[in-house]
Amino acid sequence: MQRYIKNLTLGLIIVIMLAEAAQAQSSVWVIKGARSSIYLAGSCHVLRSSDYPLPDEFETAYIQSPHIIFETPPGDLNTMEYLEKLMAIAVYNDGTTIKEHLTTDVYSKVEKFCNLRNHPFKQYQSFRPWMLSMTLVMREMIVDRNRKWAKKIENLIHGDRSVMVIVGVAHLVGKDSVVDLLRKSGYQVTKLRNGR
Repeated sequence: MQRYIKNLTLGLIIVIMLAEAAQAQSSVWVIKGARSSIYLAGSCHVLRSSDYPLPDEFETAYIQSPHIIFETPPGDLNTMEYLEKLMAIAVYNDGTTIKEHLTTDVYSKVEKFCNLRNHPFKQYQSFRPWMLSMTLVMREMIVDRNRKWAKKIENLIHGDRSVMVIVGVAHLVGKDSVVDLLRKSGYQVTKLRNGR
């Protein structure tokens, strides 16, 4: 159970890091099948009261979808308090960066690993080594999950009902995201704007 909580918390951290990029735009996409519309809605598991009401696109997708699939069932998430405690020990607060705590060789290897996979290495500079390792593993796990989600969504596209799929926004942005993978498979994935 503790391992699950730690993995979930790490996932939340990544979502928070990526959510900023996605929040500047709509985080609802639509894919039209022959007899269905599949709405992909990016969720940020930790919202503030100022984030409400949600954009119109969420309401439209919700109304148009008689079936809703959640990546993580509501209520299964951890507290913000725990996340704050984790972040307090996961990053350097003394002004140093990870570069100062790794050998030159190890730092170069990590930088190369991140660059080859288009991971935002500059954003990780304040992470402690264990946090960086967990983040990189989690990112690889996200890409793996994205591939699985893309296959499930392809099946839904060929179904006969409209569905709203709610997943963490980290699954919907960037290279090898669910949106990117579906586009690479030839599907037209468009952002839902102002409920249209």
